[in-house]
Amino acid sequence: MASPFSIFRKNQRLWMAGAVLIAILAFVVAPMLESFSGYSRGTRPGAGAVAASWSGGSITQEQVETELTQLAIANTFLRKLAFDVREKGGFPQVPAAASSDFGNLGITPETRDPNVIIRRKLFVEEAKRLGIHFDEQSVKTFLTRFVDGKLSGEQIQKSLREVSGGRMTLLDFNRLMKEELAQYAVMRLSDSAMRFEGRDNTQGFPMALPMAILTPPSKNWQYFQRFNRAATIEAYPVFVRDFKEAVTAEPSDRELRALFDEGKSVSQIEVEVQTQPAFMIPPKADFEFLTVNFLQVVEEEKGKIPEDVLRAEYERLVKENQFRVPDTTPAPEPMPTGGDQPSDTNRPPTLENPSQDPPNPQPTSSILPKQNPNAAKLVSFQDPPAGEPATTEPATQPTASDTPATETTSAPSATQPPVTKTTGTEPAATDPSTTDPALPKIRIQTFEEVKDTVARQLATGEAGKLINQRITEIRDRMEIYSVSLRAYERAVQEKDKNAVAPESLNLQQVADQYGFQYGRTGLVDARSVLALPIGQSRISRAARMDQVEFFRLTTIPPDPYESDSPGNLYTPLTSASFTNDIFLFWKVQHDVASTPTFEAAKEDVKKLWALQRASELAEAKAREIASRVGTSSVAETLDDENQRALVVRPTPFTWFNAMFANMDRLRLSNVEGIQSIDNAFMEKIFNAQVGENIVVPDAAKEIYYVVKINSFFPNEEELLGRFAAAPNTTAVRSIANGEANQIPSAWFSNLQKQLGLRQP
Repeated sequence: MASPFSIFRKNQRLWMAGAVLIAILAFVVAPMLESFSGYSRGTRPGAGAVAASWSGGSITQEQVETELTQLAIANTFLRKLAFDVREKGGFPQVPAAASSDFGNLGITPETRDPNVIIRRKLFVEEAKRLGIHFDEQSVKTFLTRFVDGKLSGEQIQKSLREVSGGRMTLLDFNRLMKEELAQYAVMRLSDSAMRFEGRDNTQGFPMALPMAILTPPSKNWQYFQRFNRAATIEAYPVFVRDFKEAVTAEPSDRELRALFDEGKSVSQIEVEVQTQPAFMIPPKADFEFLTVNFLQVVEEEKGKIPEDVLRAEYERLVKENQFRVPDTTPAPEPMPTGGDQPSDTNRPPTLENPSQDPPNPQPTSSILPKQNPNAAKLVSFQDPPAGEPATTEPATQPTASDTPATETTSAPSATQPPVTKTTGTEPAATDPSTTDPALPKIRIQTFEEVKDTVARQLATGEAGKLINQRITEIRDRMEIYSVSLRAYERAVQEKDKNAVAPESLNLQQVADQYGFQYGRTGLVDARSVLALPIGQSRISRAARMDQVEFFRLTTIPPDPYESDSPGNLYTPLTSASFTNDIFLFWKVQHDVASTPTFEAAKEDVKKLWALQRASELAEAKAREIASRVGTSSVAETLDDENQRALVVRPTPFTWFNAMFANMDRLRLSNVEGIQSIDNAFMEKIFNAQVGENIVVPDAAKEIYYVVKINSFFPNEEELLGRFAAAPNTTAVRSIANGEANQIPSAWFSNLQKQLGLRQP
């Protein structure tokens, strides 16, 4: 009987070919099929549920999650390519890659919001209807321009393998990019529907700032009124919080689940209305920080300056013509000249004739003192530079000869100050404050008057040096830890058994050592961090880089391919606030956005359901009050004095702030006593009639205001006259552009209806 091994040896090539085929099926084809179908062995319950459907197709929950992951990988992959290209002296030649931070590379930014995937699918469906098609060559062209001729195809594929860890193939990337290109094309088409002029940037790609379409005169008239028509109102607030205890009913589980489904994909920081369902947890971050107040350090340094140093600095500044101010000391009463003279003749005698009054009387201070060539002069009236003639002109032309003299000429007349002529070209040194009666008399402030100012000037420089020195020393220590930590993390990835974690840096001890305050934010999102002083600070990463608001760091995730990304953990940064607080900080934790399960969010859903019921009760109460006002004032309709005390009567206001009318900016006017004004509030006010009583909520719908419209002014005839003189101002164009920017949202809503979008 033949040995099994002899059979194997006889058919060795056939067996090996079969083994290779099985390996290909197992490790190449199967993952590809899983990628297309969204199937995996680790499928969780409910993953196959439909996330959205439309007339051209549908997508499951797991497919959405898969494509969200692929989108994140694609963004990271392109970001890595961008840095590799830049290191080789190139630059990505694609739209939206003009900024050096590569924050937006021409495709949808990475996010955990499933709506970005669904929106892309709808755009792709619309592209098919319009006959827009992108093939493999289109993606190849995109990548070719992206790498700017600096990377080979092999280097590109290697980068994708490194970034994705084998989870994404070039075939997956091509499929994603074809959809991204189709989406971009359709978005450009939708944008062209409202624009008549496009502008290119220096890279040759269309910018996002085309001009808005021309608006008809009737629209311009409406926009003009929003800056020029003012309203006077009377308003009484009805607070939703006052009705929470009145909600005693219990919601059914079905109601709660419906409410959860409505808001599970909406981020909590994306909504302003407190009763709108939003259960998606936004990105959060935790920061450690040290802080010092600059003005406080200045005050501390002021107390350390010796008296003799202050006096020396004062004398130096006086020599530099500092502390010269108008002399406001009242002039002394003039001495009588003898005899019974009328009171209006009690004037100082002239130098020419002491016994007679001058024909043009001057105040006492017009008596000219002896000129001192070394006297301090006002900076703006100093002698001209050497080599340039003086241009001082006397009040009247002198009648004396122009022959140079070395002595003072004859005594001046009452209307002409004494003129000293000198030989040569050097001008006479005069103080205009003493020669020009139109100028006030000047005096030098005393040391005691300006002592605090001098101390503050000296202390400000010292405080700046001290703070910069301390921040530099602390930051160096933080940088050392940061670099050591990254080296340790790389060693762990490379499975280096000798890797030793660096000793953590105790910032509390550092703060105590340098006289700073220590703090920690805890996990905060972009909205909650604004309640903290550090959340209102701004970060300036370099001299020529724009400042970044601190709260934005909560949304920037760590980036392993950008070492100086502000979102990276344990990367030291500094910021400053308008209150002169200086912060030195780093991020110690970052949590990406996530959607909780229904069970985890159930208590929050219950609270929102109860808040909605309280809001309904508050609105009903406000409408009941409004119905009783009639022609009376709101205050007269209310029941007691405490309620009447809540009535506000703001000063007249326009829809938009007229101060910004010619600055190409739109800003709603402030309305005294009214919280969180939005455009909807203004729209209801200015579309009402005089004498009408309406109910208007604030932006968050925390308050329902009972509003009586008292008047609008000026009248229409006067407004029409102003409009005829300037019908198309910068302010009018600003509103036109703002409304035009809302067109794409309306267009997309219409597209959803056309495609029959359905989301469970």
